[in-house]
Amino acid sequence: MKKRRWVSMLIAGILLCSLCQNAKGDERQALAEELLNVKQMQKTMEGNLATIKQTIISQIKAKSKGQDVPASAFAIMDTVFGLISDEMGWSKMKDEYISVYANAYTEEELKALIVFYKSPDGQAVSGKESEIFGKVVELNLNRMVQIMPKI
Repeated sequence: MKKRRWVSMLIAGILLCSLCQNAKGDERQALAEELLNVKQMQKTMEGNLATIKQTIISQIKAKSKGQDVPASAFAIMDTVFGLISDEMGWSKMKDEYISVYANAYTEEELKALIVFYKSPDGQAVSGKESEIFGKVVELNLNRMVQIMPKI
């Protein structure tokens, strides 16, 4: 009889801990979503995709050395980027981003990040992320152009 009660209490304790962990996970999910909203992640993702597309267009034009690039090349690129945007856009990736942030940061860290990104300095950082990303992409593409002959 004592064993049964002990097992019942153990199971109840495990279930209670599980419920507490789920509640903490739900809170972190909500905080992660708030952080992504404050960081303007949707705008950043859309800006990054546009930057990548523009950088590739610039690279194509530079490689063509003044020759006309067929319109079909740009039409294909528009189709490809349309597919990428559809499949990797914010509406499809939002929940996954929330999970990544919720799992990467503690509740306290998420709260601190939200405070920071709501501040003028945080908004300045957030507003420059796409610009910085574009410059980094351009640097990397230029480096790849240089090493492609070696590859």
